[in-house]
Amino acid sequence: MLMQKKCHSCISTFCWDVLTAVCTLILGVMAPPKMQTDDGFELQFGVNHLGHFLLTNLLLDLLKKSAPSRVVNVSSYAHNSGRLNFDDLQWEKRQYDPANSYGDSKIANVFFTRELARKLEGR
Repeated sequence: MLMQKKCHSCISTFCWDVLTAVCTLILGVMAPPKMQTDDGFELQFGVNHLGHFLLTNLLLDLLKKSAPSRVVNVSSYAHNSGRLNFDDLQWEKRQYDPANSYGDSKIANVFFTRELARKLEGR
């Protein structure tokens, strides 16, 4: 009985962790005041793009082994306003604009998704 409880607890924790990870690919932040993640990234870029990028890459080997599998990244029409400034991804050299920062995070998702699809084509 104790082992059964431990297994149930481990499986429940694992499922919650996976569900949280999957939801992370869907959820994000939009138009907060200028803030940074604990890692020091501009908040919207860190949460909306880098988190998705990291999680996808950490799961990539498992996804390949589990074929057929899919990666679905959710973006938004706001990607049209994205103008990634690779010299200032942190918005330190220009005035922070929450809407444009959000657009940057969304166009980064589009670029990443297209490149991932190109790399994985035929696999």
